[in-house]
Amino acid sequence: MMCFTWKRALQKRVIIIIMSVLAAGALVIGVRCCAAASLGDGYQMESGAQEGTPQVPEEEQYAHVLVTDGFELDICGNPKIEGKKVYFYPTNPAGNDVWFKVAVLDRDGERIGESGILKQGQYTEYIELERVVEEETEVSLKVIAYEPGEYTSRGSVTLETVLKP
Repeated sequence: MMCFTWKRALQKRVIIIIMSVLAAGALVIGVRCCAAASLGDGYQMESGAQEGTPQVPEEEQYAHVLVTDGFELDICGNPKIEGKKVYFYPTNPAGNDVWFKVAVLDRDGERIGESGILKQGQYTEYIELERVVEEETEVSLKVIAYEPGEYTSRGSVTLETVLKP
């Protein structure tokens, strides 16, 4: 009888250990899903990414920005607009050690457009907005940097500009 009780107690401990491991795994998956949700559509790389440096008309005020968090970017301060496409030409210089994406926020801080993640040495011509800009509109560009391949935060910077259709 004593052997049976010992065996039953051992089975309960094994079941508790298995349930604990499953719960911990579910917690890790939950945390990763929450992190992905905070990125919008998750860790999507920019589908329109191109290698190199774009040729941007001077009037679009393509500028180099040094960020105190230790990364750099190039972006237009006076972008051309065609429908929902805003030609910011966000560029991740080849010398950076981060990946980044750019979110376009309206005056209320609501996200109205977003690039995918750009690796070092990549750029994309435009960011597509959720709606057409019909009048002069103040926006913020939130540049969010990530550790390459790990998607942990490496800092961010917010730039202000005005879209002029």
